[in-house]
Amino acid sequence: MATNKNTTDDRLSVSELEQKLKKMPNDNDLKERLADALLDRYIYGEADSDPGNKSDIARVRKLLSELPRKAAPYIRAYVFYLEEKDDDAIRWLVKYFNPSGKKEEKAPITSEELYVALYLPFMGFSKGSWIKLAQEFGKIWPNSPAVYTLEGLEKMAFENNPEEAIDCFVNALGNDDNYWVAAWLCAEAYYQAGNWGAARGYYLKALRSEFIKEHPDAHFSLAWCFGKLKDNVQEEKYYRSCLEVDPNYPFARNNLGWALMKQGKYEEALRVFEDCIQRKQDGSYPLRNRARALAKLGRFSEAIEAWEKSSPRGKLSKVAEERIVALRKLIEKQGHGEVLSPNDSIDIDDVIDGEEPDPEVMDQGREEKLLDKTPSRMLRTKPPVPKEQSLEELVESLILNETEIFNRKLRIFSSPEGLYGRQYAIPGLGRIDLLAEDRATGDLVVIELKRDESHDQVVGQICLYLSWVRENLARDGQRVIGIICTFKASERLRLAAKNIKELELFEYDLTFKKA
Repeated sequence: MATNKNTTDDRLSVSELEQKLKKMPNDNDLKERLADALLDRYIYGEADSDPGNKSDIARVRKLLSELPRKAAPYIRAYVFYLEEKDDDAIRWLVKYFNPSGKKEEKAPITSEELYVALYLPFMGFSKGSWIKLAQEFGKIWPNSPAVYTLEGLEKMAFENNPEEAIDCFVNALGNDDNYWVAAWLCAEAYYQAGNWGAARGYYLKALRSEFIKEHPDAHFSLAWCFGKLKDNVQEEKYYRSCLEVDPNYPFARNNLGWALMKQGKYEEALRVFEDCIQRKQDGSYPLRNRARALAKLGRFSEAIEAWEKSSPRGKLSKVAEERIVALRKLIEKQGHGEVLSPNDSIDIDDVIDGEEPDPEVMDQGREEKLLDKTPSRMLRTKPPVPKEQSLEELVESLILNETEIFNRKLRIFSSPEGLYGRQYAIPGLGRIDLLAEDRATGDLVVIELKRDESHDQVVGQICLYLSWVRENLARDGQRVIGIICTFKASERLRLAAKNIKELELFEYDLTFKKA
């Protein structure tokens, strides 16, 4: 991270700068460049040096004491951050990004700069710091994408409010559709909420950036979303692109094998698992999955041997024991001359209940993805992941299963660039609960769901959405209708919706019947 924005020289290493400084010990520019290189090494490390080296940061502090008071604002900001003096850090960050102190029309903070110079190094900011920085930047660059993104970071990290965080990131994209860091963070927020379709769309948007294409984390997360959406062809594609960027990325190779398994490419999957085992990657996952692949190929004796070697500690799991028993029964059937059906090898994997919740693939910890580890203070809180199926998820699942709902056969809307119709975000307006298309008529259907007794304010809200969809998404001649679904419609809601031609009102009920 260059602390001098006007520096055009190639970046020199710490040792090269040290040599230059020995020849010119009073050169303040060299001192600042050396302090910057040391700080860079402290945060990110080098090939022969791990991050967090205390001698590096001690040297940075010494160099700062020798520089003029106003020099090296970025380095001073980080040193204050390490001392947990976040207000002082913010003050120096503002001086770094806006040396003139004057209000400007356009913020110079690109996606890359926000990610590299702010987000990664300062990801352990204390509660309220991101919003304070956003407010300070807002005085200089009102409504800039950087300001909206920083506001979203605060809501995502400390307010446990991923929905409002998404609104902030979408507002940033409304200001600059190519602001990839906002798209990526929006994808992360949807991901943590388990909204795989929406996350997929924003990861795709972020990956339009050449910068983010070089980060394997985004490819891995996108592959995981496609897997959850049962699009195994695209899942395979993005695990492969993840491995192209980083051949040793944790769990990507094992998960690629499982994506191939789900497509019935058992031979290819087997080769991937064996490569994974040879590389000693991904723990016991590829050991178990190799056994599964062998079973799918009808190589039962080899599968038994693989299951017997599937536990690195030597003690077989209950799952392994059950599968070995099932495989021996199949071998016994073959010995008696019985013809096995194609489903026999499937049953041994898919019918037996195992003790492992999701034994075939692994999604490595979210904090270890695009959030590179730094020696700084780390984020202390994370948005909660909903554990209960919501009404929204229930309606989505009915639509995906092609069940008739609201007297229509619907499909979830997907934009040409891949944005998904659940929690469809509109800059400055909010999020549509579900945006769908009528399979029969082609109508666009805006669905707002209310769990409790609902009032007339929702009518104004959905009318705004209808107007926006009509102006921005609907094709010529394509009708746009709205549906409000609530547990119990109040009289005020009935009256408010009554005379709006494009609006339909539904109540839902949950019933239970003895089987």
